Amino acid sequence: MESGSSNGCDLTEVRNHSEGRSRENQAWRAHRERQGDRRRGSGGNSHFVNPFAGSEHPSHNPHKTSSIMKSIALMTIILVIFLSFFSCIYANSSKEEKKADIVGTITNITQASDEAKRHGRLCTLMVVGVEPDGTEDRAMVTVTSTTHILTQGRQPAGLADLKEGLQVEVKFKGPVFASHPVMATAGEVRILGQTDRE
Repeated sequence: MESGSSNGCDLTEVRNHSEGRSRENQAWRAHRERQGDRRRGSGGNSHFVNPFAGSEHPSHNPHKTSSIMKSIALMTIILVIFLSFFSCIYANSSKEEKKADIVGTITNITQASDEAKRHGRLCTLMVVGVEPDGTEDRAMVTVTSTTHILTQGRQPAGLADLKEGLQVEVKFKGPVFASHPVMATAGEVRILGQTDRE
């Protein structure tokens, strides 16, 4: 009798234990289902944040990076055009504003030798002018293949147009030797007209 009673208690404990485990499993499944519902309701795992989702950092947005690069390139081009434009204006203004180094009459023309011509020196002009204070101004000016020869209206002229007796204005370029007369290379020779000579 005691043995039968003991077996009955053991079976009862086993059933109670199994039912307890079953209830725990059901509670656990219910808990997991509630977590799943919360994840679905929030659009996914609430504990995981996608670092690339909705990021505004340029490195995570190729379209925005491309737009930024295009803007930088456009600004660079505009800046280069702006600087080039004003550099040209400044260069032209400087060229126009440079005054003649001497204004006078060509009194002598010396043709360069063949050897000198091969090095770009064409002829030498003796130009004699008068300073504002009345003193005589003289310059021995070398005309080269890079010298700009112009008419009074600033139209291109040639070496053959330079003749003794013409009044010219000369702009020097390069070094000027402070001798008497001064010696320099002509950057520009502008023919002003024929000088009246008695």
